[in-house]
Amino acid sequence: MKPASLSRCLLCDDASPSGLLCAPCTADLPTNPHACWQCALPLPQTGLCPDCQQHPPAFSRALAAFEYRAPLTALIARWKHQADQRPLHLMARALLDQLAIHYQQDDWPQALIPVPIHSRRLIGRGFHQTHQLARYIGKALGIPIDMTLLSKRVSGHAQQGLDRKERLRNLRGTFACDGNPTGLHLSLVDDVLTTGATANTLAELLRQRGAARVDVWVLARTP
Repeated sequence: MKPASLSRCLLCDDASPSGLLCAPCTADLPTNPHACWQCALPLPQTGLCPDCQQHPPAFSRALAAFEYRAPLTALIARWKHQADQRPLHLMARALLDQLAIHYQQDDWPQALIPVPIHSRRLIGRGFHQTHQLARYIGKALGIPIDMTLLSKRVSGHAQQGLDRKERLRNLRGTFACDGNPTGLHLSLVDDVLTTGATANTLAELLRQRGAARVDVWVLARTP
């Protein structure tokens, strides 16, 4: 009888019974247990960060399962740039666990909106990563996905490496709200929340068109 192939950890390549991560690499994942309850910024203890106190964002709350640092960065890169779906399943399950805790005494959104990407980026990457994440989360929670409310009209320059002011300037006129979100409680779904500029721009668009509330769900938040 041919021996069964040995599953390997996605990060260190050691043996892994789950075929995802070994126990030490799982323990090394940078979770985000204490964070700003509005923008999910990692904090020493849960509360409201100084920036949200002085400049509240247009979204009501953001939740992130992890901090965006090693070794999680390698998992996200493997999913986004190598189209490996296994990291997505692992990270999305962790996000679902956080959502179940935080929405115990809160209303669930009525629809999930993947942060839109431009068609040029979609062609280059070959798949819409935020749609994949929203589909996974939406199926688990029984919440529909709305791909019609928001669109990205202008490709724009990459946001990576820009500070908050530069990101906001880069986003001007980039997105459009094409539908009617009046009275709806919605959640934007993205992979990583960095400065919050994109999420805030999209939440402002939705609120201006009548959305009652906008939340933000992400896999990871930058420290």
